[in-house]
Amino acid sequence: MLWVAAHALPAQAIDPQCVTSPICPSGYATTRICRRPCTPPNAAGTYRYSLGTDCGDAAEPVDGVCAPHADAAGPEGFRAGGGSAAKVPGSTAVGVERERPVTRPTQGCTLAPPSCPANFATTEICRRPCIEGGYRYQYGASCGPGSEPQDGRCESTSTGSTRFFPGGSTARMAPGAARAGPAFEASEFTINWSCPLVPAGANPPPAPRTFRMTYSRRPYTAGAPTTIPEGHLVDHDGIRAFIDGLDTSRYNIRSCLQALDRELSWDFAGACQTAERTARAPLGLTGSAESDPRVTFCWGPATDSLLLPTLAAVRRKRVATHGGGGRPNFIPGTALAADFIPNLSGETRYAANSMGVWCRIEPSATETRRAIYLSTDYLENRLPGVIQNADPECRRQIVSSYVDALANLQGRCELSPLPSYCAQVEQGTLRALELVGRAAAAVPTPGSWAGHESAVLACVRDAADPAAALRGLELGVNLAGSCVDLGFPPAESRVVEYSGSSSPTGVRHSYRLSRTSSTNWRAEVNMLFNPADRRAAMEARVRGCFTGANPRLRGPGGRTLELRLNTAAPAAGQEAIPARNVTIQPDGFRSNAGNWETDIDCNTVVHETMHLLGLVDEYQESADGYLYHAGTGALRKVSDHGKSRRDGETFLAEDDCRTLGPINSIMNQQSEALRGSRSALYPAHFNAITRPGCYAENRLYYLCSRYAYETSANRFGEGCHAGSDPACVNGAAWLGGAQPP
Repeated sequence: MLWVAAHALPAQAIDPQCVTSPICPSGYATTRICRRPCTPPNAAGTYRYSLGTDCGDAAEPVDGVCAPHADAAGPEGFRAGGGSAAKVPGSTAVGVERERPVTRPTQGCTLAPPSCPANFATTEICRRPCIEGGYRYQYGASCGPGSEPQDGRCESTSTGSTRFFPGGSTARMAPGAARAGPAFEASEFTINWSCPLVPAGANPPPAPRTFRMTYSRRPYTAGAPTTIPEGHLVDHDGIRAFIDGLDTSRYNIRSCLQALDRELSWDFAGACQTAERTARAPLGLTGSAESDPRVTFCWGPATDSLLLPTLAAVRRKRVATHGGGGRPNFIPGTALAADFIPNLSGETRYAANSMGVWCRIEPSATETRRAIYLSTDYLENRLPGVIQNADPECRRQIVSSYVDALANLQGRCELSPLPSYCAQVEQGTLRALELVGRAAAAVPTPGSWAGHESAVLACVRDAADPAAALRGLELGVNLAGSCVDLGFPPAESRVVEYSGSSSPTGVRHSYRLSRTSSTNWRAEVNMLFNPADRRAAMEARVRGCFTGANPRLRGPGGRTLELRLNTAAPAAGQEAIPARNVTIQPDGFRSNAGNWETDIDCNTVVHETMHLLGLVDEYQESADGYLYHAGTGALRKVSDHGKSRRDGETFLAEDDCRTLGPINSIMNQQSEALRGSRSALYPAHFNAITRPGCYAENRLYYLCSRYAYETSANRFGEGCHAGSDPACVNGAAWLGGAQPP
């Protein structure tokens, strides 16, 4: 578990652990001593020392020992020579912290007044703020970019030395140079690592550790860009070296790493926002939480550029733990051991409250909390009350979430090296399903298997792939009673709206579906283009594109689909079509469902509109992802790797869990789909749009499309959902076969 604290730091904070020489504890002898430079320094050349360990990132070995004095009369102390500390493989050299730009001033920074060079007199002294606090001084030159004059001078004294005197400076700013800002704003956050074994075992868990990290940046100045901050992240205690050294063969640390991944992102963003707001305050720059560029920066670009190397280390370790020899995770449908977590009663209260508030098992809940949700204690004693007090839709979500959690557990058991683990998970899953069904049967619940418990349990028990069977069961529960099957005559109409979390494909649906004849359906979308002065031109383009594409939108049996843009207010008694905001971006922008480039072509207009109708992408991602350099460990998030790829870097695409469609699918290559005379839609596309929420017609498409926007853990994502249907194979089969003529 992780606890986090964040607070603002004074600009020139002093680290009390920075000393001039190692301090050897009484009764302690070692030949392994490491040091790392202090930030900020107390004085030139001071270090922070660690004893009895090999040296990780930003640290170096010290050639010395902690040992008793030769005459054994004095206390233990430090002696030079004889050190045996070594660098951890893959760690960086001292003074090099990969979160920081290499251009940052690391040498010569001091909190004291200028120290004049010996036998050097001048009235030209410049200073530049240091990231750690204090200044770096330059003598005998006009002040260039990022520097400002220091009011003082270096003069000889009667003793022959040279010293600094205030006043009398003649230094000037270089032409066009900006005045240096005040000292850096900084916000520190701490991560406390404490990872108990799950379940408890003979091996002791990794010892609790506290890691300090600091986000800092120079305050904005008038006229400077406000969306390109100069932030820096400082890892004071080597959290990446600690993560790399964790033993995945003896400990079950998967849930702890999952929590660490999430908490690092959240708490880095909090510290970043604190420093950014403070840095901008003198300019009076304000904005809402949604639009404030500081918030946007801290949740996106700052995380990618500064925190990503640390997150990558966490996710690489999660991959190793996922398929490694670690102790098994909890077994569902069993009693929860009291030593599962130190504060079991508090976690149980959290689980009960969370279920009642959010009406579902949280997708991002830690595995500790999932274990509570799936324990017999919770299922027998708490879940019935939660379901009884929930509305029907909430009860359906709870049941669906339980099956989702069980499917993921069942799928992951196959990665365990312990043969008995899968059998235990399957038996526990059946027990948990039985208890969930019993709780749901107590009150009317959409999707409940009341009266069909034995058939449901037999389906899972007898399946060759229990995880896939559970995934199908989850889909059936999720779609219970939601099928839109329009009749004709008379002509029927219905607004189809799914949020991203409730959508059977994971893509938000927003359109009005009408059946205008026995073989024709109409899908109307409402797009609000911004900025407003370019709205009319884009609306005209979209209508023209729809007119050209409609003859090519055909389904099985001679059925047809008509796309229409409808931005008008609804007629009396008619349900409004939810508006979807679309921002018009400059030419060359890579269009997506919410952002279209100005010169977007008609093929792309149709493709992006299909997202509003619930269809997912089917192409192999080739632009968005990460560039990884195996030699240096450097990792960069990119949106078009072809423009920025460097020698030695390997591209790792996002969304690699996706099931791919054929090249002539509208959701793969739209230009190929709209070429020729065949329909641009495959049967599964047409059925998903015209009969949304219908399990019988769309089961396979829904099961295969749910992975479209998931990234595997070894590519720094959260991992692919377990339980993929065996029929989810790249090609046309999962889309219903050949395109209609």
